[in-house]
Amino acid sequence: MRLLQLQQGRLRYEVLVAETFGERLRGLIGRPPNWAMLLPGRSVHSIGMRRPVMVVALDADFRVVEIERLEPMRLCSPKDARWLIELPIGCELPTKGETLRITG
Repeated sequence: MRLLQLQQGRLRYEVLVAETFGERLRGLIGRPPNWAMLLPGRSVHSIGMRRPVMVVALDADFRVVEIERLEPMRLCSPKDARWLIELPIGCELPTKGETLRITG
């Protein structure tokens, strides 16, 4: 798993990148509550999670296309998503339409 930084103006997230099927399947399950994860794909689930997460959907250019709170035991499949970021509840979020920059 790689660690990347996503940035947009005042926002900066350090995110783990899920590179294998197993890492993608596990997501944030069992990880510290302040971690964030970048997942390739168009959908994400919260089956097995004990707390809700925020899901930021990005298009192929890393432009924010949707932001959704995902409760435990649910599925999220935002339209036009190519990448999804799972973030802890309470962190500062980008706004729809912003483009995030990747470094690292």
